[in-house]
Amino acid sequence: MDNLLKVYLLALNTPVVEEEAVSISLPTKEGIITVLPKHTNLITALESGLLVVKKPNKEKVLYGILGGICVISKNEVKIITNIYKKGETEIKEKYTQWESPSIKVDEKFEEEIKLHLLKVIREWKTQKTSIG
Repeated sequence: MDNLLKVYLLALNTPVVEEEAVSISLPTKEGIITVLPKHTNLITALESGLLVVKKPNKEKVLYGILGGICVISKNEVKIITNIYKKGETEIKEKYTQWESPSIKVDEKFEEEIKLHLLKVIREWKTQKTSIG
C-alpha cells in the first residue's frame, strides 16, 4: 500500500469518488503538480482544470474540476471541489467525452462540506504541530 495513493474526490451533491493511484496530477494556482506516494503533507488551492489519475494498471482517469482545495497527507489525496466531471477515456485530440454528475445546490449539504474542510485543516495543523 506504500506504493499507492488513495484519492478522494468530494463535490457538492455527488457521491465521493475513491480511486487508488500510482500518481495524480493537479492544476494548482502555481501550475500543475504531480503527487506520488510518500509526498510531503500539503494543502493547496486548485484551479479549474483536469485531474489526471494514473491507476496501477497504467490506465489514466480524467476529471474536470471547477477549482477547489487539495489536502495531501499519509499517501492520501483529498480533493474538495464545487463540481467535477469524469472523462470516460483519455482522448488524444480533445477531452470531449464527459460524464456529468447531477448537481443541486443544498445549503445544508454545502455547510457539511465546509465543516468537513475545517475538520481536515484542523487535523492537518495538529499533525504538523506534533511533528515539528
